[in-house]
This record gives sequence, C-alpha cells and structure tokens, in this order.
Amino acid sequence: MKTHLECVPCLLRQASEAIKMSTGDNVVREETLREVMEYLLRENWDKIIPELATKVHRIVKKNTGNRDPYKQLKEKYNKAASELYPELELMVKNSEDRLLTAVKIAVAGNAIDVAQGTEINLRQAVQKSLESEFTINEMDQLERLTLKSKSILYLADNAGETFFR
Repeated sequence: MKTHLECVPCLLRQASEAIKMSTGDNVVREETLREVMEYLLRENWDKIIPELATKVHRIVKKNTGNRDPYKQLKEKYNKAASELYPELELMVKNSEDRLLTAVKIAVAGNAIDVAQGTEINLRQAVQKSLESEFTINEMDQLERLTLKSKSILYLADNAGETFFR
C-alpha cells in the first residue's frame, strides 16, 4: 500500500509514542522527533508505508538507544492475551462453527498491534471480530485446505497474533 497523506501524521504519532516509551530525556526526545520529521519531509512518499515506518523506527531506536521501545507494551498485552486465552478456547470449543470462530478470534489478535496505538481493549476487539462478517469469505476453501493439510504455517506480524492463532 502506497503512503497516503493520512499516513504521515500516524507515523509521527507512532514515533512520538515510541520515543516517550524509550527515554525520559526531553532533549533526546525532541532531537529524535525532529530527525523523524526531517526524514519524512525529504523522503519520497511513493514508497510503501512499511518502508517509511521501518526507517522511522530505526531512527527512534538509534537515537534513544532502546532496541525495543514497545517491549513493555508487548509484555502487557501478551499477559492480557494469555489470561483471556482459556475463555477464547472455550468459545471455540462450544461454537457451532469452530473453525469460523477460531479464525475470527485470530483476526482479533491482529488488533494487538502496538504500532497502531498504545491502548487496546482485547475483549472488545474479540467481540467486534466475532460480530463482524468477512468482506471476502473463503471459509469453505480454508476448511477444505486445512482438512487436507498435515501442517499449517501461521505467520504473525504482531504480539497478539502469537496468542490468538
């Protein structure tokens, strides 16, 4: 996905949050945010957003010396997800369509993406996902493929997906 104008303020918000979580030094915070802004001003916005975001977060990590600004948040949400997991497991077990329920819960795990914001309500994300319909529903094909498969490779791109898989 190419970068849209709306992406730039979001990248700045992400950078600002990551900077605050990385250091208490206001001088370093300001210098780092200024470097991020300078980068975004001179960079070509025709790039895909992950390219820009990766560079923004590299600047934050380099300047603050914190290799994982989101570490505490990831730990917090992993703990919350692990506490919610037994309840979700029961939901799947008691569901009329276990695969569909499991997939929707896995989709909810994608909400635990700390780059999108630091406040996430896991229970609400699960409920919303369970109540939603898929825009493209290929559950029949997924079920056929999973029944034929010996193993499944599941790729996760955020902390929540490691639990709700």
